[in-house]
Amino acid sequence: GDDPNIKGVFLKGRKVQLSPFAMSQFEVTQELYEAVIGNNPSNFQTDVADGEIQTLRPVDCITWYDAVNFCNILTELTMGVEHCVYTIEVTEMDDSQMHITNATVTLNLSKKGYRLPTEAEFEFAARGGDPTKSEWKYAYAGVQTLNTPSEFAASTSDDVLLDFAWSTPKYSNNISHEVGKKKPNILELYDMSGNLLEWMYDWYNINPLIDDNIYSNGDFVVNPLGASTGESKIRGRGCFNSAEPHTSAVSLRYFSAPSDIHNYIGFRIVRTITE
Repeated sequence: GDDPNIKGVFLKGRKVQLSPFAMSQFEVTQELYEAVIGNNPSNFQTDVADGEIQTLRPVDCITWYDAVNFCNILTELTMGVEHCVYTIEVTEMDDSQMHITNATVTLNLSKKGYRLPTEAEFEFAARGGDPTKSEWKYAYAGVQTLNTPSEFAASTSDDVLLDFAWSTPKYSNNISHEVGKKKPNILELYDMSGNLLEWMYDWYNINPLIDDNIYSNGDFVVNPLGASTGESKIRGRGCFNSAEPHTSAVSLRYFSAPSDIHNYIGFRIVRTITE
């Protein structure tokens, strides 16, 4: 179809170059978030699935601003404040003071501290990191769909997801799960098509080809960051409560206001590999 939200970042005719980066194998857990920030705002702190460890479920119910703040605090604790990627000027907290609901955030990609992945980095990693391999064209992170192309977006089930993703209530029991319980993709990254949706750095623009000319079709772009301003941040792909399996596709684009707090949004972290 013509819907730009299902085509992802790596469109035909677009040349994208990414600098070396490292990505966490897992979504940030409740245990890690609480150790760094000092509280655990997650909705899912009961009803843990049999055999799973509660504290190793991904942290949920955090704003985009909370996620970038976590990255800075973790960087301060492990590397030093001089390596923080973000500058964060907080302008609004919620009543409990547990969430940042508005802030001015800028980033410096030359810093080596922890940060959120860009949409391009996330999709590149989810697809296996090598456009020459067959895995690059898989529908999901690590596995190809069983559906025909014409059925893909309309199907209500896709049993290959059972091994690779907590996606749709049929497979997830409509709750989050301990990270790393499903099979990884070829890069040994887990839960890239399921469990929680994940915050990314980029502002959302419905057509990534025209995001402030950053993605001019045919141009050679380095480390694209999406639009320079916006009202929503990119998130994705795939979630325990996804209505349909195709919403776990590596190329599907979701978005939410950065102040949103949902029990189905978490995040994972990356860092730029510097000399």
